[in-house]
Amino acid sequence: MKLIELSSADLQRAIKLMQEKEQIQSRIAEIDEELNRIEMGKSGHSKGSAKASKQEEAGTRMKLKDAIIQELKNAGTAGLSLKELASKLGATSMQVSIWFGTTGKKIKEIIKLSRGQYGWADASDTAAANPSTPE
Repeated sequence: MKLIELSSADLQRAIKLMQEKEQIQSRIAEIDEELNRIEMGKSGHSKGSAKASKQEEAGTRMKLKDAIIQELKNAGTAGLSLKELASKLGATSMQVSIWFGTTGKKIKEIIKLSRGQYGWADASDTAAANPSTPE
């Protein structure tokens, strides 16, 4: 069927149906967000301020940072995989992977052993591995 062959009544009905579809898709997106919040252990019913929400997120990120660092220190140079870290911390592999790509790359003691495998090197170990030669 071509749009040119449609009557104006059919076009109006199609427009109305598309608007209804967009509203339903928007509602589905809201439901997905709510389910994600529940999955992450956050209630979607609290009406706290945006500032409080950002502080809560920052606190969660700091807890993740501290937990990852502690696990890597315990594992030492043997290291842990992303999946092992995620299961120990109750996070998803994607969350841990993103953390290494953003926050983790700034911590010089974290060493990448192989794809998806990270370990912890003491500051003295990294200095011995990368001696600076004065010229």
